[in-house]
Amino acid sequence: MTVRGKFKSLFAILVLLLSSCASIDTTVKIEPGFVGQKYKNICVLANYDVQIMQYDTEKFFCDALEDRAVRAVQGQELFDEAKYNLDDDSTIAVLKENNIDACIVVTRGSSNSEINYRIVIQEHDYGAVASDRSFINHAVEFFISVVDIKTGKILWSATSKTNCSGDYDTHVRKAMKAIAKDICKRLQRDNVIGR
Repeated sequence: MTVRGKFKSLFAILVLLLSSCASIDTTVKIEPGFVGQKYKNICVLANYDVQIMQYDTEKFFCDALEDRAVRAVQGQELFDEAKYNLDDDSTIAVLKENNIDACIVVTRGSSNSEINYRIVIQEHDYGAVASDRSFINHAVEFFISVVDIKTGKILWSATSKTNCSGDYDTHVRKAMKAIAKDICKRLQRDNVIGR
């Protein structure tokens, strides 16, 4: 293979990798008067219609919190229903019984998909071949809030938007795992969670 052929192959691989990587844009809002609580016992509540997505989201956030030495519980471990209502006294009572200081509530906002076309160059022994490929780009938005259980107030919130190509379910799971790690890093930086 010639140097030019190797360069074309490397370029084609780079195009494919970049086309499947998720980008995440997060905006954080800290409520006025919040001085940092360093919550150590958190319940993650994901409000989704699809139960497996709800489970995955709660698990990704719990794993990211536990990596930062915070005790984390998935909402599905404490509640039978798939939808959570923090305005309900019985929900708050269950959280307090389990020594939960705060909840991270995750909801999915808008989403859309579009088809993009790219030319892919593949190097073979007999030469380079260019072909058209279509990629589906997904844009998904998530809202994340930290709610103090004692006061019932939202103290910290974020909006995360992500774009990625590929299978929708795979993308959303991959993006949510990255978002969970990013959000937990920000929560620690903003003194919302502590070690």
